[in-house]
Amino acid sequence: MKSLVLPALVLSCCLATLPARAEYGRIGLYRDTSGAVNQITGGAGQLELYMLAIDPVLDGRPISSLRGFEALVSFQSPVDFLLDASFPVPSINVGSLGNFIVGFGEPVPVGYGATLIATLMVQTLGRPESNIFLGPSQPPSHNGYLTVLDGEFNEVLMEPSSGDPLRPVFLINSDGLIQSASWGATKSLFR
Repeated sequence: MKSLVLPALVLSCCLATLPARAEYGRIGLYRDTSGAVNQITGGAGQLELYMLAIDPVLDGRPISSLRGFEALVSFQSPVDFLLDASFPVPSINVGSLGNFIVGFGEPVPVGYGATLIATLMVQTLGRPESNIFLGPSQPPSHNGYLTVLDGEFNEVLMEPSSGDPLRPVFLINSDGLIQSASWGATKSLFR
């Protein structure tokens, strides 16, 4: 018994010193300002989408306000495009329409959960699948990450709401990541 105590103690001390993966906030596109609807079915037309910063944190602490953000909007379908973008406060975008490198003229208060950082007007033909992606702006401040600026102008790393720039954040006429299956097929997964 005594021979197991020392290795267990050493192992627990070593594991306690391992760095933990930082949790990042997310940026996503939604049809509502609460961040609940990120998929629609429909035909051609214009869509008003809301870009939301969800739970931005810096060093494990919630952020109280935002001073800007960086994100790149791209489309799966070559015939879909961004018509316009507006921001919640007077702002400047030194990127281009779709390649957002935005500074807010005044702080945008971070609400509980989701905070509106841009309103986008998208033109889609809605066929057959027209997914929208978010990724790092070009050039990015941090490779592989979207970024927001907190109230003190600190850069805060963010991820797309899908968790990966190669996965869509908004789905149009798409089955998305959900597949239908029969009960027998579902049971066979656990055999």
